[in-house]
Amino acid sequence: TRGWENTIYEKEIDGNKFSLRASSHILLAKGLQAIKRGKVQEAEHQLKALNNLPDAMSRATDRDVQPVIIKELDAMIRFAKGHHEQAVTTIQEAVDMQDDLSLQFGPPKPVKPVNELYGEMLLELNQPETAEKRFRKALERHPQRALSLLGLARASAAAGHHDTSRKALAALQLINSQN
Repeated sequence: TRGWENTIYEKEIDGNKFSLRASSHILLAKGLQAIKRGKVQEAEHQLKALNNLPDAMSRATDRDVQPVIIKELDAMIRFAKGHHEQAVTTIQEAVDMQDDLSLQFGPPKPVKPVNELYGEMLLELNQPETAEKRFRKALERHPQRALSLLGLARASAAAGHHDTSRKALAALQLINSQN
């Protein structure tokens, strides 16, 4: 969820060709990319597409994750529009929804963990201590996730918790050296 310059996200995707989970993750990535590129209307288009995905193609586990993804993208759209308070309320709703989901092994569901996204939002709002807590929560659910470790390092450094920042960076370096 960092390769925003990749043009694959600019291609139209026929959501009927993929599972609900795959379509939801593609639309989330496209929406987040649009926001990073300053194209909020395009992100709103992706949110509308997310809301219109057919239920017929879904399994129960996919239906559980889709509302979380919708809240994530909605929160980021609100944030991009400068409605920060609404964005924080909406992302907290996504966190609450995700907390109710069972933890499964494998890649994160949704593909951009909610607490990680929330932490990034809080860092932009200059709330590093609260962001640090969100990155810790993300790491509880998805241990050793590189972007959550990076976020923890950044938030900890900004909060003046340099020892925590160094530990997070060391863990990140270890992961990178193993790849």
